[in-house]
Amino acid sequence: MLTLIIFAFLAFIIGYIAFYCYILCRIIRKFDNTVTYREMLIPFWNIYLFYKTTLGRPLAYYCFWGSLIYAILCYISIRYADDEILKLALGLLGTLIGNTPKVLIAEKLGKNFWLYFALLVAVPALLIILPLNNYGLVFLLDIAVIMKLAFDSSTPETHLTADN
Repeated sequence: MLTLIIFAFLAFIIGYIAFYCYILCRIIRKFDNTVTYREMLIPFWNIYLFYKTTLGRPLAYYCFWGSLIYAILCYISIRYADDEILKLALGLLGTLIGNTPKVLIAEKLGKNFWLYFALLVAVPALLIILPLNNYGLVFLLDIAVIMKLAFDSSTPETHLTADN
């Protein structure tokens, strides 16, 4: 029975990772059609490729390391922080660092910057501040917004110059 539970859990985790890579691939393909789904299945490379393709090279380095710091801060705040103030500060900092690049990507796709800032940064920050300390709702909200970006018909805005 225990092996069945472990197998089901591992199958769920692998399925979730494959689906999240598919979502990232759909967003990237709005910017660059040459990226393949196989490239998105390579750990760490997929995050760097996501930021490099959508935000450009100089900002990609900061976002890549910021996303790793985000993951570490969230893990520490959930697992090891005993002090509630420290847990709150780590959660807020992690949310700000991890979700701000996604807001910038939404803006490049023609979405309202402040709406997506509220959905990806402000509301998760409130959910962390509330006594519920509910990281599960923050996670679900993040996935829902990213899925909206992946499956809608938005395309990157091209700014017209004097030559056009």
